[in-house]
Amino acid sequence: MNRFGALLQQMHLTHHPGNFTGRLRWVRHLKHLLLIILGGVLVQVLHHWWVGTLSKTWLLAAVLVFSLVSICFMFALVLEEMENVQQAVQTQTRFIPLDEYGCDRLYAETAKIVAKAKEGIFAVNSFLKEEFNAGEDSRAMYFNTLIEKSHQVNYVRILQVDEGESVSEMFNPDYIEHFKHMIARIDATDRTIELLRVRPKYPNTFLIIDDDWLILQ
Repeated sequence: MNRFGALLQQMHLTHHPGNFTGRLRWVRHLKHLLLIILGGVLVQVLHHWWVGTLSKTWLLAAVLVFSLVSICFMFALVLEEMENVQQAVQTQTRFIPLDEYGCDRLYAETAKIVAKAKEGIFAVNSFLKEEFNAGEDSRAMYFNTLIEKSHQVNYVRILQVDEGESVSEMFNPDYIEHFKHMIARIDATDRTIELLRVRPKYPNTFLIIDDDWLILQ
């Protein structure tokens, strides 16, 4: 964890009506008008065919008009469907300064988010030695929440440790105890629990929860 702060970012799909009603009404009016035109062209073709006045030139013109109106009608259907499923990505970002009380708040907020996870938790630890300024209670609550949630969702954690370095030297005892709990849970649940070791690449510790939350330390 760095000395500056942590970023909590949430991304989710939300519906923004905006001018939805007016645009949708306009598209539906256009669709109805095009249907009337198509019906009119078809009636004229049948009428001229019935009375024997359907010339080749008139038929080609009717086919051209019918094709253009059909294309416009399909375009109107696409617009209507786009209006019906209109959604936008909304991002909410919070910054928690890691001051005297910031670390405790960070662990408490993260534990709340983890407790609501429905799909999975993906964590990557920095290759830099992390400095804890939080109290034991807030850290214990965070780690306990992760273990409890691993009964319900997949939990993957990646440790960035270079060759020749020891995990026990890179991480504080709190983390080492958490890693042991993860290993003990691997064969005790049908959920995916993975603790992986890779070469260092990313200097930050971060969590991704349900593809909705990014917590960057």
